[in-house]
Amino acid sequence: MEDMRLEGERYGSLTSVIIPRPMADDAPSPGVGSVFLEFSDTIGASKARVGLNGRKFGGNEVVVAYYPENKFAQGEYDA
Repeated sequence: MEDMRLEGERYGSLTSVIIPRPMADDAPSPGVGSVFLEFSDTIGASKARVGLNGRKFGGNEVVVAYYPENKFAQGEYDA
């Protein structure tokens, strides 16, 4: 998680970093495989969208999208 925080902070002030993890009982875990970066303002979010989209992390290509604020606030990470 720290590497994602450091990478996100290159674009602006982060409020939170959420990386959903699989549940121990193998129950469905919405959002697994995604990383959610919450910025303190839209400028940081916009810079991150441009800077991160299409990059590779751990062999995976990053696809950046804005996520509904209300779903994020409720902990609904079913991207």
